[in-house]
Order: sequence, then structure tokens, then C-alpha cells
Amino acid sequence: MSAQRSMMLFMQLSARERVTAAELAEALGVNVRTIYRDVELLRNCGFTIEGTPRVGYALGETGRMPPLLLPDDELRALIAGAYAVRNSSVEAISHSARALLARLRRMVPPRSRAGLGLKN
Repeated sequence: MSAQRSMMLFMQLSARERVTAAELAEALGVNVRTIYRDVELLRNCGFTIEGTPRVGYALGETGRMPPLLLPDDELRALIAGAYAVRNSSVEAISHSARALLARLRRMVPPRSRAGLGLKN
């Protein structure tokens, strides 16, 4: 597996709670069997990737991206902005804000979420 494809696979897994092999294959332009092999390679590299048949894959806690390298005040501003536009009438903005908040909830350690204004 190329480094580029492994990073793309990791980013796809990081972007959602669950994602199927078919969705990953479509996003990466490969076949489903390639996704099975690539996920196994990532597991062998130490990433915890949980898989449930017909439900999809999810990153385990050890597979999460490291905390954002932003000062708390900048992270709070980012979160506040996402909350401000999450119910926008512009579907693309609303969708992106909700996806960002979901991603941040997965990336920020649970003990830090409340202090940053990141609601569960």
C-alpha cells in the first residue's frame, strides 16, 4: 500500500464514526478486497480499527489522530463558529459544520471536551 493511500484511508476512517468497505473503496478508487488488505496492514502497524460486517469500520482509541495543535482559545473559536453555522439554511455549510463538530468530538480527549465548549 502506498503511503498516500494509507493516509487517505486513515483520513476517511477519521472523518466518520463508521464507514463501510464499499464506501472506502469508492472514495479511494480501489476495490473492496484492496480495502480489506489495507485495513489489515494498518492494523499490523498498530492502529486499532474495529470492523463489524455490514456495519463498517471505526477507528479505536489508539487509532485516533493526535490532539489538534491549536491553542485552546483558537480551538474554542473554531468550535463556536461551527456551532453558529451548524443549522445554516445553506446545506453545504450546515453539513460541514456538523461533520467538523463530530470529528472534533472524536479527536479531542473526553476530559477536555467540556472545557472547550465541545458538547457531546
